[in-house]
Amino acid sequence: MAGLTTASTNYDLASLTFNNNGGSATTSIVLPGVATGVLRLSAANAITAASDNAGTVATISGTGLLSLTNVAPVISTTTNIVSKVTPDLAITGIISAAGGQIVKAGNGSLVLAAANTFTTGLMLQDGALILNNAAALGTTAGTFAIGDSVTANAVPLTILAGSASLTTNAIPVSVNRDFTFGGTASTNNLNLAGAINLGATTR
Repeated sequence: MAGLTTASTNYDLASLTFNNNGGSATTSIVLPGVATGVLRLSAANAITAASDNAGTVATISGTGLLSLTNVAPVISTTTNIVSKVTPDLAITGIISAAGGQIVKAGNGSLVLAAANTFTTGLMLQDGALILNNAAALGTTAGTFAIGDSVTANAVPLTILAGSASLTTNAIPVSVNRDFTFGGTASTNNLNLAGAINLGATTR
């Protein structure tokens, strides 16, 4: 999918799939062009981004809202490029709601860059999560879970700030698996400001 613009108010789709595996054009979705417009995705595998292209980043942007209505919505990002520097998917539009905890799956990276307003929390199950907004993880009603308490991650878990050093809002954090604060630049500095639960395992 490349260059889809949703210029009207509301749209209902099952899911979005980005195959960013070549070329120089940016694969992108622009959310509804009015601030109250919503793109609603109903499938469990709501967003899938496969990126073997180091030159461009698949992007969901715009002034409208993105809603993941399934009770168990998954955003999956994957890549076959070892040590890939560019992100595999960047969501710069606002995720306004979700039917349940959002799960970030896959070995790739996901950028969340908006002041998101979903209340159901987010779990980093696999790969990397890059935060570019203090409210990227949603409201303090949710919990940021690092790792799945039931299923072990297939690849290392990494979290970091992207464009500037960042302190998140006071969103509770549950640490279920080992993880790394990624990046070597000062702009990657990330402070998780919420109460942190390290779980039953000694860490």
